[in-house]
Amino acid sequence: MLIKLNMACWITASRLVLLPVAVLPLALGWSHGLLIAASICSLAGATDAVDGYVARRLGCVTAVGAWLDLLSDKLFVSVMIGLLAWLGVVPFWVPGIVIFREVTVSLVRLIQFRGRPPASDVWGKAKMAASMVAIVGLLLRLDMQQGGLLARASTHVALSPLLNLAPWAMYLAVGLTVLSGLNYLLSYGGRARMGWQKLSTGLECQQASSAPTT
Repeated sequence: MLIKLNMACWITASRLVLLPVAVLPLALGWSHGLLIAASICSLAGATDAVDGYVARRLGCVTAVGAWLDLLSDKLFVSVMIGLLAWLGVVPFWVPGIVIFREVTVSLVRLIQFRGRPPASDVWGKAKMAASMVAIVGLLLRLDMQQGGLLARASTHVALSPLLNLAPWAMYLAVGLTVLSGLNYLLSYGGRARMGWQKLSTGLECQQASSAPTT
């Protein structure tokens, strides 16, 4: 697989590398860990905005890159939202909805598109953008609430009104997650069911042909 990775793929794969870098400062309670995690998440969001453009610009759009992009996006967002729930920033039903949606859509995608999956539509892109903005905003808001560096900066710059919008950004992200999932299932769910039926029929025929005769 390494031979097939091009520049765009490496940019996409960097999100998988950045994920533990964002998680460790929070899990280990590092000083300024919230700001470090927010910075890493911002960088990950930037790579998500850049990798597709690079792939199209260089003419190196591949199936490997498409699957890698989907994997890195879903894993990064799911883990970070789960971590926010663990920190008590968001209720646990938030990562529950997100993870359920991602697993369901991923199963449909695997059944329907074993080769190259379709590019994310406007709903999927909006969901990803809103999720990353919400994650970064909630991390920064928590730093301010805990008296971190942003709390000191807020004495000179009015950050509270802006960061207080972060929970609403997360609710928007959850809403877009549900809507984009429903849109995907309506678009490809029927084809996936046909794929399951064909697969089941093929297995039954194979078992019947290999069964011993008496």
